[in-house]
Amino acid sequence: LSGLVSYIPALQGWDLAQVKWFSQHRTESLNILAMFLSKIGGSVVIGFVVMLWCSRLAWYKKYKTVIFISFGMIGSGTLVWLLKWWIARPRPLEIYHLVQSYGASFPSAHSAYAASFACLLLFLLRKHRYYVWIFLAANSWWIIMGISRVYLG
Repeated sequence: LSGLVSYIPALQGWDLAQVKWFSQHRTESLNILAMFLSKIGGSVVIGFVVMLWCSRLAWYKKYKTVIFISFGMIGSGTLVWLLKWWIARPRPLEIYHLVQSYGASFPSAHSAYAASFACLLLFLLRKHRYYVWIFLAANSWWIIMGISRVYLG
């Protein structure tokens, strides 16, 4: 639905206005933070963390959980790239970019990886005694990742 709504001209103007607003209010410290998030939220780092997580689970012979995590992350990655190809929404002008980007702008792969990882954490750790803190951290993670993508242009 978000992809279809993004083709409404009035909303496209609002979307670009957000990118422009962020570009006008950038600071060096926020630039560093957003670029750091961009590096750790990409497929390489998230994939490495998931691989470590699955390796630990495999060590304890929790193979069903390993398969669940693998299908979840591979499925969400595949889905986001298929949607990028199908929707083919162009990125904002390069003058707004702080990082090099590839492919279409919507949906954001970084945001999708963050949301998928957060959902997996929330589902798999739902009985953990610190679940409230995990819930807050996981939701903060994907929200901040989404904002950082707009901030970086």
